[in-house]
Amino acid sequence: MLTVVVLVAQPANGDGRSVDDALRKAARDTLGPETTVDVRDVDELPDDDAAENLGRAAGAGVVVEIAWRDPAMRTATIRLRLGTAPWLDREIGFAPSDADAEEGRTLGFAIASMIPEGTAHPASPPPPSSLPPVALVSPFSHERPTPREPGYVGALEINGVAAHALGGYGGGAGGAAAVHLYLSPHFAFRAGGGARVGEVRRAQATLHTFVMSTGIAWRSGNATRATPFSMGVRTDFLVAHESVNHLSPDDPQTVSEGTWVPGADLMLEGSWLFAEGAAGVLSVGGEGFFGRSDIFVRDRLVTSLVPLHLLAEIGLRTRF
Repeated sequence: MLTVVVLVAQPANGDGRSVDDALRKAARDTLGPETTVDVRDVDELPDDDAAENLGRAAGAGVVVEIAWRDPAMRTATIRLRLGTAPWLDREIGFAPSDADAEEGRTLGFAIASMIPEGTAHPASPPPPSSLPPVALVSPFSHERPTPREPGYVGALEINGVAAHALGGYGGGAGGAAAVHLYLSPHFAFRAGGGARVGEVRRAQATLHTFVMSTGIAWRSGNATRATPFSMGVRTDFLVAHESVNHLSPDDPQTVSEGTWVPGADLMLEGSWLFAEGAAGVLSVGGEGFFGRSDIFVRDRLVTSLVPLHLLAEIGLRTRF
């Protein structure tokens, strides 16, 4: 026989909804009829020592803590300890359309999946005659792991881009798009592309730059309605195609057929979660290309494109 004690911390400013019954039934149905699932609502979760003492007092082999990270109950953190083993952590995300019963069943199944099959009631020392005072901590304290954003594995980002060449020509304005695929709570693989148009006055020409990028992005943590702002940094490997066309209507010859040059960028970004699944993003930084693009007019070298650029991007990021 196995006894599982589940402590559920209701969210601050929540609407009083409860998933306890569905959670209890799903966990018991999965673990077996001989399992006792004791679900208790608490205002705040106890610290680890107090939670273990509470489990021993109840004769429980498994102690579980559940904290809702937002008043809308869309993100739950599960912490589970089996006997004297280390605590296990798991993050569960829900869609706005999920009913209370569905959320409860999902949490019950998740708890059952974290308990090894065939787990028996571990031997526990007799409960102490008097328990030490329970030290309460917030379920949102810094001791809790910062999970990745729930309910999706990536994001699509669309930006307006402005580039300023340092000391010459090579900048421009345009747009870009990128896909983020999350590898861990803080890191994501990033791939994208964009185009921008600038002016080369010395050659009376228009510069067209097409850029493809792939790299790694890091962010400080999960943005929520309570803490909608987050910071991040990214670096990308770039491949750019630069071509120049004459501006004069009576001499429309192509000044440059175009060249491919490799490069890299480094960007610092800030994001603001203004709606469920949508955030505004502002990024600043720079890029550099590892090659020289010379511009000739009638076989005469007129100027060269500057390889170092300051960048600014502003746009929208949506989850999927």
